[in-house]
Amino acid sequence: MPAISQNHIASIYAEDLWIAEKDGSHPRRLTMDYGIESNPVFSPDGKLIAFNGLQR
Repeated sequence: MPAISQNHIASIYAEDLWIAEKDGSHPRRLTMDYGIESNPVFSPDGKLIAFNGLQR
């Protein structure tokens, strides 16, 4: 499930956390490691993203 803030959308793809503009433009990978990220959630002000990380 993606997380949506006022301006951005965060989602998991290929076991990494990605963020993009709300319309899907300008995607950026925020994590890149051997772990598995999941369940992104924006803070109420939309400035921070919390997520689960599981190390393999």
